[in-house]
Amino acid sequence: MKLMHRDVGQLTLTAGMVTDAVGWFLLSVVSAMAVGGVHGWRVALTIGFLVGFVVAAALLGRPLVRWLFKLAGRSADSGPSVATAVVVILAGAAITSRWGWKAVFGAFVAGTLIGAPG
Repeated sequence: MKLMHRDVGQLTLTAGMVTDAVGWFLLSVVSAMAVGGVHGWRVALTIGFLVGFVVAAALLGRPLVRWLFKLAGRSADSGPSVATAVVVILAGAAITSRWGWKAVFGAFVAGTLIGAPG
């Protein structure tokens, strides 16, 4: 049906991506509240750290991921690219898991960095 090249297909994928990102973000907030207790200042601090993580990933992570893929792309086959993608996703998951958030949020953010254009 070639919906990817139409506005409806792109709008559908964008809406799905945004709702997924919001869902994982909220799940991370709720998880952090369950681990650390429900205190107003702690919830605000967690949300601030999560927003900071996303902003840092967008500003610092995107150039780093591009550089890693360029470094891995010097090989002739696609093996290093797949391995690089796996390492980036696992690193994102490990970072958020270490901070007491859901690991899938970090993996999701890393996946968006891999799939980001430019």
